[in-house]
Amino acid sequence: MTFRQDLNKELQRLKVDARRLIRERDRMTAKIDKRIKENERLQHQLNSFIDQRFGSGGKAEQGSASQLTSRGHIRQRTSRRDLPPKILAAIEANPSGIRRKGVLIALGLEHDKPAHQSVTNILRSLLKENKIRAEAREYFPVSSGPSMAASSAPAQPESSVPPAQPEPTVAPVSSTPEQSVGSSDAGGYSRDNS
Repeated sequence: MTFRQDLNKELQRLKVDARRLIRERDRMTAKIDKRIKENERLQHQLNSFIDQRFGSGGKAEQGSASQLTSRGHIRQRTSRRDLPPKILAAIEANPSGIRRKGVLIALGLEHDKPAHQSVTNILRSLLKENKIRAEAREYFPVSSGPSMAASSAPAQPESSVPPAQPEPTVAPVSSTPEQSVGSSDAGGYSRDNS
């Protein structure tokens, strides 16, 4: 071998070594990044636990607080006082009707079990205030949805939501006993059992 061949051989060895070192650096960087991310997640969980256990230190007034689920996942809790306008907006965005589950999904609360009851209570409140109406377990903005006069079946509210008084401008003119019973406040619902 000549001197030049020895130098070329050494150059090739150095290039291969450089590529190996770059791959090793990338693996180590990825490993370190993963550990940093895990560390940040654990810090966030610990802060959430401390806030939940000993008080939020003012974070509750900011609109949301983190909570740990039973499996250790982090769940953002939405402020309940912000929900009524969001629920009304979700219903108005779906003039052809939306079920309670659809509202939960639209608000990103389908996995937040405590929010399910809050949404049900707010839907009931919006019905009482005549801001929305219910037909066959679907919620509609007061001025839209399937024609109430076209449906021959009586409106059936969701089991936990009492029926709303129909608005005079959209209420059907009918003398069928089903519709008059379905729109009464009595309807077999008790405020104590809700």
